[in-house]
Formats: sequence, structure tokens, C-alpha cells
Amino acid sequence: MEIPPSMPNQEDTPTVPHFSLEVPPPLSSNNDFSPLTTFNRLGESAFNHDALGDFPIDWLKLLQSDMGLSEAGFRNLLSHRHEMQEEAYLEEVEKKPVRVLKSKYDLEKEALV
Repeated sequence: MEIPPSMPNQEDTPTVPHFSLEVPPPLSSNNDFSPLTTFNRLGESAFNHDALGDFPIDWLKLLQSDMGLSEAGFRNLLSHRHEMQEEAYLEEVEKKPVRVLKSKYDLEKEALV
């Protein structure tokens, strides 16, 4: 059972998109964001459902990269997860990893703002 792509490729010749884990520079005032021209793009390449599905993802590099997120930003996102809340219901197998993450990233109740 093959599911066809939801968005057909608009181009006649297939192109291989270039993906990068590098954080792009901020937009300058003369290069403003336009949703009308970027809605069908992924980075510098046109969005292609088939190419994205077949893209060889380097999971080790992806998981080791910080993706431009600072430690403070990561702590903030982590502290707002449901599992990190004091009143959250956790299974027994979830309690130890949550306790370890809270102690590693200093997410005790009085430390959160």
C-alpha cells in the first residue's frame, strides 16, 4: 500500500534538497520574510515530499547538535513539560528519569521562574 505525496512536485526535473544543521543568519532589512514565496520551501530548496522521505538523516549528528538552543532555553522548555510539573502523574518507570533530569538541570520548584 503506497501513499502518494500530499503535495506533488511542481518542478519538471527532480532536485536534491540541501539540508543543514547550521542556524541561518537573521534576515536583514532588505531581505524580509515573505510567506508567499517561502511556504513551499525547506531551507534553500523547494519542498519535495519524496526527497524529504528519502533523505539520509545523520541521527547521531542531529542528536548531538544544540540546534541553536541555549542551555537556558533548553531548561525553560524542559521545565514546562508536563512530566516536570509537581502535580504530574507519572508511572513508576518515569519517576527516576524525571528526577535525574530535574537534578541535572536544576529544575527544582524554587529554582523555576
